[in-house]
Parts: sequence; structure tokens; C-alpha cells
Amino acid sequence: MPTICAVFGCGNKTLDKSLSFYRFPKVKVNVASDLKTQILKQRTAWLNALHRTDVHDSQLKNMKICSVHFKSGKPANYNDDKNPDWIPTFSMGYNSGRSK
Repeated sequence: MPTICAVFGCGNKTLDKSLSFYRFPKVKVNVASDLKTQILKQRTAWLNALHRTDVHDSQLKNMKICSVHFKSGKPANYNDDKNPDWIPTFSMGYNSGRSK
């Protein structure tokens, strides 16, 4: 069964091989606390970027965001929080006031 992008109104599915789909950042158990903090910060930022009140943290393991929502087509690494692709920002299903 295909996965649908978590962004409201997007509708892109994993069946579209021209797109990439990315899981929400996951906090791993056996990592340093400062690394856990940074990954959790990025995960929370991704969730907040959705602007969806119907999605909760516990649901994120089954959700993905497609490459359309990242400037470069893929998310930045957890430790690169100055990168515009640290969170999804493009075509997010609401007016963010940000130009493309």
C-alpha cells in the first residue's frame, strides 16, 4: 500500500518514483544526550511545520514527507539547523508568507 505525503493537501504517493519520501527524524536510544536533543528539536520542528492539529507525535513513525517540500529536494542533517532544509517549508498546504 502506498504512503501518502503527510503535508495537508499534498496527495503525493510513494508510487511516484520521481519523488523521494522522508521519515520524520527519529530519536535513537543509544546516542549521546546532546544528539538526542538535536534530533528531537528537528522532529518537533517538522511536526510544527505541518500545522496539523490532527497529527500527534505517536503517529509520526508511519508518516513521511515528500521531496517537494524541501528546497533541495531532501532534508538537511539534524546538526545543520541553519540549513533551510532542516525543516520542510515549501508548499506546506497553508500560506506561510514565505516566497519560493
